[in-house]
Amino acid sequence: KLVDVRLPINSWLGRPVPGEVPSRARVGYCAITLYRVPCFHHRLSSVLQTRFKSIMAAKGTRPPTHAGSWYTEDGAALQAQLHGWLAEVEVDPGIGRPRAVIAPHAGYKLLGGVMPHLPPTRQPPSTPSLPAARSTSALSIPVGMYILATFGGFEFGPLLMVLTSTIRVPSCRFVSNCAQLRHASWGRYSYSGPSAAHAYKYINPEGISRVFLLGPSHKYYLKHCALTTYAAYNTPLGDVEVDTECVAELAASKLFETIPRDKEASEHSLEMHVPYIQRVMQGQPYKLVPMLVGSLSPAEEKRVAQLLVPYLDDPSALFVISSDFCHWGSRFDFTYHNKADGPIWKSIEVLDRQGMALIEAVDADGFKSYLDSTQNTICGRNPIALLLRTLCTEGAAPRSIKFTTYAQSSRCTRAGDSSVSYASAIIS
Repeated sequence: KLVDVRLPINSWLGRPVPGEVPSRARVGYCAITLYRVPCFHHRLSSVLQTRFKSIMAAKGTRPPTHAGSWYTEDGAALQAQLHGWLAEVEVDPGIGRPRAVIAPHAGYKLLGGVMPHLPPTRQPPSTPSLPAARSTSALSIPVGMYILATFGGFEFGPLLMVLTSTIRVPSCRFVSNCAQLRHASWGRYSYSGPSAAHAYKYINPEGISRVFLLGPSHKYYLKHCALTTYAAYNTPLGDVEVDTECVAELAASKLFETIPRDKEASEHSLEMHVPYIQRVMQGQPYKLVPMLVGSLSPAEEKRVAQLLVPYLDDPSALFVISSDFCHWGSRFDFTYHNKADGPIWKSIEVLDRQGMALIEAVDADGFKSYLDSTQNTICGRNPIALLLRTLCTEGAAPRSIKFTTYAQSSRCTRAGDSSVSYASAIIS
């Protein structure tokens, strides 16, 4: 035993990022006991330093940047909305207690809009190539419609403009996780809130003390997995504490990078799930472990999966996998239509259900081949792939996956339409 060190931690130190909710200046103490083990001293010191730096780096509270636009900023109204959607779900008694769920992350309310998601770099072989992208295009919006717009991947909040005449909204291109995308978001019915309820209704919070939240990166190209540097997440329902010790444990593996503060603050794939987690975990103390999953190489995916096996098998842990399914339309650069399956919306459903069947079969390799061959625009393909690889890892407890719902934001019938698909699943 070398020494007991008592170190002050000033949580307010460091330069805040724009839009960050300032936390109160508070000073705590971290007691560290170091032991000298002749053969492992240097290795142990390195691990301790990495974990301590990760804990020290976690500070501040991530603000609910999408509250008031993609979901209501009124806490009471949000609570009632979530309660209503959960109440409408009838639980299948044949499905066991979830160890993980897959659920969508698009906007909750009617003005949710279509969001920028990861499109493919090419079309399925049977689909003609789209014409070259123009620098600008336009979308006609009828009188009196509200708009929730994003430009170039950066949200400027709900533009809630009451229109007095038809306007034209420019479409933009931006790089999003190794692909380019033309998009313009507008006021539109969104079904992700009710669809997500078909996952969250099955969650029993008893005994759960840690919730892992895995989402895709919409805001920057990510080749690895990345961990939060925030100490808490805030929503209209209050704060959720981040499990900084678990984050430090994962960071010590050297398999994770950190999410840039500005990218995490604008990322919706994580934020949209936090209110639902708060709702189903009411009365149960727990902490959050948010992470983004990038385009991992096969070797790295296996290493991260091996690392996550003990956490997934821990009965006190719950995994939430954030993903929407097919994003169809020219603004997503994806207009696949197999006419043999019927109208466009039915062709989309057939395509989605092919992937869902592979997920239910826990076929990690099959799911990868499906994505390569169809290029289906499943934005959470990387978190889902990592989940499947973790379940397929030697030593992982056998699990079953069952989808509980499937929906589309609209039924596409012509080339100018667009839609986003939503599906929820239980891993038990």
